[in-house]
Amino acid sequence: MLCSGISKKSILKISLLGLIGTLVMLAVLLVTGNMDLLFSPGRLARFTGFLHPFENQQGDGYQLVNSYVAIGNGRILGMGLGQGIQKTGYLPESHTDFIMAIIAEELGFWGVLLVLGLSRAFFLLPVSPFLL
Repeated sequence: MLCSGISKKSILKISLLGLIGTLVMLAVLLVTGNMDLLFSPGRLARFTGFLHPFENQQGDGYQLVNSYVAIGNGRILGMGLGQGIQKTGYLPESHTDFIMAIIAEELGFWGVLLVLGLSRAFFLLPVSPFLL
């Protein structure tokens, strides 16, 4: 936000407004007795599944555990483009947030570094490459 020219004072005002809104929402939920909407067992299970995926490998931790397996299979040089095993059914949502796990499996550590370096270079360009 600072890069866009917005002042620190405006950022502080927006942050304060967000904090006040959050506190008001929590107060309303507490007064009306609807705190179970915010802390339902399903939401808590998803959160603890993220924090401790190996405790429930076949349930909430399935996606994250299989992404770890994909990253481990890739090692340094990877298995080769199109040779990944986890994307063929073990990692159910491999095309979404877990695409980096598939890149790590197929291209390895050096492929991940290449992708991160290219994305870093893309965002540091002064002019969009699509306008060239």
